[in-house]
Amino acid sequence: MKKKNFVSLILGTIGGLLFAIGMCMCLVTVWGMMLPGILIGIVGILLLLGLIPLCRGLTE
Repeated sequence: MKKKNFVSLILGTIGGLLFAIGMCMCLVTVWGMMLPGILIGIVGILLLLGLIPLCRGLTE
């Protein structure tokens, strides 16, 4: 497995999980964790967006 594939796999998995957990925290109103859910979701989105230049830089 190449370094590019491994880094993409790890960052994609962690970013996707953080985004999903954050959105679940926002949508379940019983928990009352809207603000922490938004923050965790934003961190997940940033990790996923950080994957784009990383993959472009590693392929060129």
